[in-house]
Amino acid sequence: MPSANEQAIEDIDAERQNRLVKWTVVAREFNITPQHLLRIRQGKSPITRDVAVAIDRFLGRERGTTWQLLQAPAADDESAGAEPTDERLAEMTNRQIAELAIKYQNERGPEARRNFLQRAKAARDRAVDTLVAESSDASV
Repeated sequence: MPSANEQAIEDIDAERQNRLVKWTVVAREFNITPQHLLRIRQGKSPITRDVAVAIDRFLGRERGTTWQLLQAPAADDESAGAEPTDERLAEMTNRQIAELAIKYQNERGPEARRNFLQRAKAARDRAVDTLVAESSDASV
């Protein structure tokens, strides 16, 4: 099941294709640069409240719908209290990791923050090692 961000991007893309427009047109309608929209699509920039309003307008939804969906914690989400899996840690953005580390520090103290960051780094290192190994195998 896609995250709320991924679902928003899928919905935008479906509507974009339905309208037969390019991503640059979507960016213009959102009043952001195409580069900013690309970063949002790649998960490197969050969807702000203003962009969420533009998404609602673009999709013909009631204002505030997208923002509510983005703010609602998923049942299996770390925001609901569950620890993220190593696979999830490897795909999280730096910002998401930092936000979660701060949350852990506030709730559990500085040692919990340090342990979480070490675990996140180890998960990312393993993911990169896997990619390197796979790319080495593919080039043989």
